[in-house]
Amino acid sequence: ISMSVLLFATGTQLFAGTVMSIGNVSGQPGETVDMTINLANDDPVCAFQVDITLPEQVTFNGTYALTSRASAEHQIVANILSTGALRILVYSMPAIAFSGNNGAICTFEVVLSDAPGSYSVTLSDAVLSGATGNPFDVTTQNGIITIEGSTADNLMYINNYTGNTGDQLTVEI
Repeated sequence: ISMSVLLFATGTQLFAGTVMSIGNVSGQPGETVDMTINLANDDPVCAFQVDITLPEQVTFNGTYALTSRASAEHQIVANILSTGALRILVYSMPAIAFSGNNGAICTFEVVLSDAPGSYSVTLSDAVLSGATGNPFDVTTQNGIITIEGSTADNLMYINNYTGNTGDQLTVEI
């Protein structure tokens, strides 16, 4: 018996294997927001390292944490590289796998600047390993940080005009 299968996907990305992603976040200028690194994995993952390029409009504040998918044996380390990228390393010395196969692995905090707009957050050089310590392939999905508010390019300044209800005013721009 021979069978052919034809798949159609519209507006959807299909991934097989392991996918590491960073969630989209938004906030007001000056606000501190949590960024989340998510992992969808077919095979058990015990450790990973990933570099995160943050836009210049946000600042890593040094706060990071593991989620409930990590065991008590997992450790997390985060630091800024000479390139300016944030490197996060999560590992378990007894090589214990993260629980589950989908969801948040860790979080870190960033402080938003006063420059409204949408900015890319890029994951790169992701390395994951299982209990044997051998690395395996991972697909990464980048995220977006949105700083809410108006930008100077979107403002129009108009002189003061006064009038009564129903008056028709001519405004010169």
